[in-house]
Amino acid sequence: MPVISKLKWRLLGLSMRTVGQASDGIRLGYARGFDSGEMLDYVYANEAHGRLGYGRLVDRVYLDSIGWRAVRTRKTLLQEVLRQQIAVDRDHRVPTVVLDVAAGPGRYLQELCAEVGTTHDLTVICRDLDEAGLARGRAQAATRALANIRYERGDACDPASLGTVRPRPNLVVASGLYELLDAAAIQRSLAGVHSLLPAGGRVVFTTQLRHPQLELIANVLPNRLGQPWRMECRSLEEVEGYARAAGFGRLASAVEPLGLFGVTLGLK
Repeated sequence: MPVISKLKWRLLGLSMRTVGQASDGIRLGYARGFDSGEMLDYVYANEAHGRLGYGRLVDRVYLDSIGWRAVRTRKTLLQEVLRQQIAVDRDHRVPTVVLDVAAGPGRYLQELCAEVGTTHDLTVICRDLDEAGLARGRAQAATRALANIRYERGDACDPASLGTVRPRPNLVVASGLYELLDAAAIQRSLAGVHSLLPAGGRVVFTTQLRHPQLELIANVLPNRLGQPWRMECRSLEEVEGYARAAGFGRLASAVEPLGLFGVTLGLK
């Protein structure tokens, strides 16, 4: 990397770690990782908070960055796909059991539960390896009095871990996960999901298609492991190929309005 580029990223990182700490969102990112479920939950809430008088303004600029705006439009598209699938099940008088394999706090699923109703025909299971994100989700669900959503620890890339989910889901979601994994991990996860689902079950997953700030993110923002956050962009053709190889058919993909993310639905 040229010396000038190194200096640029070093100065920007210093600014983010000092002045940027007045923003609650930036401070959370450095504490928990900018790719963490808690960070995603904060972005979904989209409420600027900060300190020292100017922190709220910095936080609003941060939340309005192109990447986070696209994450929110991705959430809207994802919720619409899930809403449609729940409606299909209800038309056929089939209960829906939704599993998010790496949900974090699962705010988008809580919103969906509140909207479509906490009736006996909808169960939501939020799994994750991050106990802090799960605890945050449990607290939020309790505040909302959502009795049909639960949180438990689980590994989205371990077929044995996925196989322990009960009741067995008929609708599995991987939102914001495969963007963080290499091809082998994605394929391992999809194979485990396919084995878990019954015939006619569905998988829904998101894909990072492009991002105009990849260099900035990789050089300035740490992930949940404290390492440089390097995103993997893929085409819909590539990820649909992974799903087909795992055994899923009748694949359909859509792209959110800003064009950074795709949402794919596949049938077993």
